[in-house]
Amino acid sequence: MEKMTGKTIKKPIAIVLTNANFESRKRISRNIKVLEDMGYKLLVSSPHVPTDKHLLYWPLQSRSINDLQAGSFIKKITTTLWFATTLPLSLMAALFGGFWLSWFLTTQSKILSPYKIEALSDVNLILVEDISLSLLGLKIKSISHAKFVLDLRDFYWRNDLIGSSSERGLTKIIAIAVKALDHLLTKKTYLEFLPKYDEVICVSNGHSKKLRNIFNINSSVVLSAVEYRQDLAPQPVNSEDIKLVYHGIGNRQRSIDMLIEAVNLSPENISLHLYLTDISVEYLESLRKIASKKIHFHEPIAYERLITETNSYDVGLAFFPPLHSSLEDALPNKFFEYVQARLAVISGPSEDMSEIINKYDIGLVTKAFTVEDLRSAIVTCTPESILKMKCNSSILASKVNFESESAKLIDILSS
Repeated sequence: MEKMTGKTIKKPIAIVLTNANFESRKRISRNIKVLEDMGYKLLVSSPHVPTDKHLLYWPLQSRSINDLQAGSFIKKITTTLWFATTLPLSLMAALFGGFWLSWFLTTQSKILSPYKIEALSDVNLILVEDISLSLLGLKIKSISHAKFVLDLRDFYWRNDLIGSSSERGLTKIIAIAVKALDHLLTKKTYLEFLPKYDEVICVSNGHSKKLRNIFNINSSVVLSAVEYRQDLAPQPVNSEDIKLVYHGIGNRQRSIDMLIEAVNLSPENISLHLYLTDISVEYLESLRKIASKKIHFHEPIAYERLITETNSYDVGLAFFPPLHSSLEDALPNKFFEYVQARLAVISGPSEDMSEIINKYDIGLVTKAFTVEDLRSAIVTCTPESILKMKCNSSILASKVNFESESAKLIDILSS
């Protein structure tokens, strides 16, 4: 690992700006691989220290934007003051916290790193993975005149979760006010910075349409497809045990309770296997309470083994009620991981997923985002239809994968 110390770096060089752990966020790590394959010398700027010692690393301070958003920083202030003062003072603290965060956003280029931005004057490509780091990217662009590219992995223009909260009474009012404030700041960030990029990349056609309709911005779609697994084939389906699987983040926004309820109502030969990461103890316990004996909770699988091990299942569930605009147009890694595992896929009527499912006949799409509609799709599956859809997934896996999508990304970054 090498840190920037103010020395000039020879071209060609690309800098990747992210608040995320880029080694565990697979889309980011794949983008980095593409840049390396293109011949760039990589400089990664993140609060997370990479384990790859060959990467040049320009550290962001650990108190990044993500640590200061309403969900953490402002909430801590308002929660503390709520017990010590009255509701009006807590609401004032939330508003003050919002103004403070806005000030922080506009001055981040001065305080996010102790290193001199002037050392980056030879950079010729800036890839921003978190729009909250736009101003820092613009500062680098102003001295380097580099190509300025945004990879918009998520798009939170609409958020139906603002009015939801597990809190009660006046504390719930505070939580809703904080969420509303955070959402307004997010929208302000989109409005201010999206037009300043040379290129915007997004993950689905739905996101691309919204960017054009709302901001009059043209964007390119690069799917979050995973590496082609030529060594895998569809596995036979056991009519006495049709195995459904869901793997991934276990937060409430993913509506995992609906998956459990739908399988609970399905015939006894249908089971659901859950591999949940980053799930709270409270939410996991609430899921266990509603789960029948057909629901199996497993320890998470290391990503390197994920696709190989899930190859033994029959149907992957990608059912995401559109609680916010990012879920509304979701086309996640998970979807393509199911395809590479040679599984059939059941999704809700999400536009991008349903288009692929119907075009390639790799699964079923529910009529609506309800437990009953999900149950109906599940019980419609027969061993014969599932095997046919798994075989079609195998065909799609050879056509849509990281290798094919990386060619698109190379064209975008090279233009």
